[in-house]
Amino acid sequence: MSGKLEGKSAVVTGAGAGGIGEAVCMLMAKEGAKVVVNDFKPQIADETVEKVKKEGGTAVANSDSVATMAGGQAIINAAVKNFGKIDILINIAGNYIVGNILEQTEADWDSQINVHLKGAFSCTQAAAKEMVKQKNGRVINISSPTPFAYKGMGSRSIAYSAAKSGIIGFTITASRQLEEYGITVNGIIPGAVTKLFPGPPGPPRPAGTAPAPPAAAPRPSGLLVGMASPDFVAPTIVYLCTDEAKDITGRFFHAAGNRVGVYARPFDLNTSNSSVYKLGQWTVDEVKEVIPRML
Repeated sequence: MSGKLEGKSAVVTGAGAGGIGEAVCMLMAKEGAKVVVNDFKPQIADETVEKVKKEGGTAVANSDSVATMAGGQAIINAAVKNFGKIDILINIAGNYIVGNILEQTEADWDSQINVHLKGAFSCTQAAAKEMVKQKNGRVINISSPTPFAYKGMGSRSIAYSAAKSGIIGFTITASRQLEEYGITVNGIIPGAVTKLFPGPPGPPRPAGTAPAPPAAAPRPSGLLVGMASPDFVAPTIVYLCTDEAKDITGRFFHAAGNRVGVYARPFDLNTSNSSVYKLGQWTVDEVKEVIPRML
């Protein structure tokens, strides 16, 4: 590896085995970063740390909860205590509880909003206060295609969809508020086969093992189409944490299989066909005529 993150201190939340977090921890460590591996299950965090160390990397485990402000602060404190600073924060911690708008309970709603959205806030605020001191930092948040897709496992939870939508707004606004301090904030909308989202049903596999990625079908060209291993997502995240990416902020990227892409800026009205103007106030009938032509 080229050591693109040499000397950097990173925190990865939700870094348990078999997921995007673990893949990011492994690649960051290979690129020279020292990593705080966070997972609310201590044993899982310890397993990822051991994998990092086995490959010659440096990592420590942390099991504080992102769902509280005290927990978010404690996670960042672990980086400062062990490595002297915090340069990079990757907010991956998440949960998923099925429930549509008619069924989702208050407890399940609160749980998912707290882990995904409040978790991103609790850790980012604590990290940003440290990053401001050094006038440099990288924050990466994980969203989802769920708010924009009609089908898929993620669309079966109204709270999950709401939380991931909130991550988009949070990321964009945080990027604007922190840009003057040299801190970039970007988002990833990934596609990967993980324990949380194992993909379509397949043949039985041994208990406790990560699912294989049958959803990523190879084309004759050799390209993988659809979701694949989390290892395919990690390079995009790691690149956005490098010094070379210092001018990229407030953007969302897609990484799935062999595909990497950048999303148009959400809600960008600066195009010729997305806005119509008139003198004076619009009437309901006039709006009725215009909107269908925009869709």
